[in-house]
Amino acid sequence: MSILKPKLCAWLFHTWEHVKNMDNMICKGWEKTMFLRSFNEEFQLEAMEVNVATPLFSVSFDSKIRKQEEEDDNIDPKDSTLKIMEQCLKG
Repeated sequence: MSILKPKLCAWLFHTWEHVKNMDNMICKGWEKTMFLRSFNEEFQLEAMEVNVATPLFSVSFDSKIRKQEEEDDNIDPKDSTLKIMEQCLKG
């Protein structure tokens, strides 16, 4: 392990030296993948407007849901929770 530690530090240093001068190449790659576009204020505004106009969830009421809502409205609040659960499981 004592042999590996100095070499590990040297490997990390050489890698850092190699990568630190590659800013242009990294930015070119980000431009090709359109990653830098996400930091553009106009693009963010357009994306936000589209997301606000598009509903996140589509709500559709089924007849079963309406029937259950009607049944829920007919529940007496004085009944115990256990009694209500038994009625729901039976029906």
